[in-house]
Amino acid sequence: MPSAHGSFDIVGDVHGCLDELLALMALLGYQVERREGDFAVTPPRDRTLAFAGDLVNRGPATTGVLRLVMQMVQAGQAVCVPGNQDMKLAGVLDGATVQATPGLARSLDQFAVESVEFCNATLEFLYALPGHCVLDEGRLVIAHAGLPERMHGSGSAKARAFALYGKTTKTLDEFGKPVRVN
Repeated sequence: MPSAHGSFDIVGDVHGCLDELLALMALLGYQVERREGDFAVTPPRDRTLAFAGDLVNRGPATTGVLRLVMQMVQAGQAVCVPGNQDMKLAGVLDGATVQATPGLARSLDQFAVESVEFCNATLEFLYALPGHCVLDEGRLVIAHAGLPERMHGSGSAKARAFALYGKTTKTLDEFGKPVRVN
């Protein structure tokens, strides 16, 4: 949906909080009906929900948030870019070892009761997300941590990393990770 036009409702940092997301969507005029295993969503006319990453970790309903967002993106009702927390979860689901945090552990506990098919679908969804979206003929760019104009539309690894994590100070912290500019 990169060529989408119209009004966009941009939501970021849901962090597994499904009830709060549904309440916000209702305030924005989205009609959402919960059904067993999925959702029926009717967006307001000529509006599209745009998720700006960090759908997961911390909250009590990460898998519910992912089900809703994956369904909306597939139906063309939303666009989504990943956040650093989304990619951290994807890495763990794909077998990587990452620094465990309480929020990540909470998400992994939720995934422990999910089917292999759902876990695989989630992994495929997260890996397929663009690092950023250029929408409305370039008038709107959505990235989790921001993106300099010179990188708009780039699919490079450098642009993706910047969109996920933001600008760095070019120094490393005690864990060997880049220190990010606040």
